[in-house]
Amino acid sequence: MRQLFKLLALFLFALAVLTVCSKSQLKPNNDIRIVKYPLDNSNGILTFALADGFYIAFDTVQCGLYKVWRGGLAANDSTITAVGDLYYENYLLNSDIKLIDTSGQGYSPVVKFKGFKLSDNTIKLFYQVTDEDIEFTLEESIDGESEKSAYNLHRNYISNNLPDNTRIGIYIPNSSIRKPLTIDAIKGEVASGIDKLLLPQKGKSKFILSFSE
Repeated sequence: MRQLFKLLALFLFALAVLTVCSKSQLKPNNDIRIVKYPLDNSNGILTFALADGFYIAFDTVQCGLYKVWRGGLAANDSTITAVGDLYYENYLLNSDIKLIDTSGQGYSPVVKFKGFKLSDNTIKLFYQVTDEDIEFTLEESIDGESEKSAYNLHRNYISNNLPDNTRIGIYIPNSSIRKPLTIDAIKGEVASGIDKLLLPQKGKSKFILSFSE
């Protein structure tokens, strides 16, 4: 009888562990995971896998959005490449973070990548922006939402210690857009011309980039 009781207790314990593990698999704390292998044979590219087969990659050397696609990864001649439907691809020559002067012209400051963290299914990126006597930190939070015929990329910005006479612009070259794109701004503006420019307000701003299939 004592042996039977021990076996029953062991069975109930194993069942409880299995239940906890199953729940954690069904409802993970974070649906975003970092890809360990360098994309396009570049250690400066930081890649994340999102829900529904979407991927997003950042250039941490030039500091900016590098690629957005749906599909997966493939090994080709010892290089990991993106495969599937490409939504955005920008081979940056400098950061896509710009400063806007009083005449409305944009120019490139010195931007350094200061790290990232994953929190509440969101990617948070941190940058240090410097130009002569100007220095401030910029936090960008990104998450994605898949719909039937579109993919919405949410880009949120928080600027700390931004001088009153300084404005930020996030550059989006039209040549980098691979799918039809519309942009909505919440507490910010979108300038469109030859290319597109996200213009966050001081404090918190949000932009929704909707890529159509």
